[in-house]
Amino acid sequence: DVLSVYQALRRGGFPDDHIILVIDASMASSRANPMPGTVRTSPNGPDLLGGTTVGSGFAAAVIDYDSRNLTARDIANILKGVQTSTTPVVLPQGDGHNILFYWSGHGSSNAHGGADEFVWRNTFAGEGFTASLLKEAASQMQFRKLCIAAEPCYGECVIRAVEGIDGVIAMSGANVAEQSWADHWSDEARIWMCDRFTLNLVTCLTDNPQTSFRDLFLYCASHTLGSH
Repeated sequence: DVLSVYQALRRGGFPDDHIILVIDASMASSRANPMPGTVRTSPNGPDLLGGTTVGSGFAAAVIDYDSRNLTARDIANILKGVQTSTTPVVLPQGDGHNILFYWSGHGSSNAHGGADEFVWRNTFAGEGFTASLLKEAASQMQFRKLCIAAEPCYGECVIRAVEGIDGVIAMSGANVAEQSWADHWSDEARIWMCDRFTLNLVTCLTDNPQTSFRDLFLYCASHTLGSH
């Protein structure tokens, strides 16, 4: 899903140096992957990682960070423009920048025995990208506008933290009490290949590049069946 959004941005004219891509770099080489070295979001879809599908128009993805080498706090530093030994590539800060922050992965909530957070790899509850960490980052960042799109289960419990911060708009694929739904089952890999909310997000932005935030929300709300 992250690569799907990345490729949508590239097709939309954004150069790679305007995108900071954080992903598990070992995913494509997993022994469970029936097509080693490639990442797809549908059984017959193009390779979103290596750009190997002829005629797809997709460039090879440039990975800025392997998620294995970062913590949730590092993600906050990247957003805030804080360069450290582990986060040399960070977002520029300034009132002229429009920022899209997209997150895909697992989520948890206090109401379901976890913490209000986007889970970070195999860390314990409360060590992920929490609602308070998102609020801290959004409050300290310098931008013109910040748009947050969150795919994980229970995503509302995290994005609610930015409510009231000027210039921020946020949308999640699931409310505080529900899971985020998957799509595109692969019989070969025996796995769901993408997230339904992200599929609709990318489809809408690809088909209607000039769409408004309102219409983007309404498209995702009406097409992401089972989500509220």
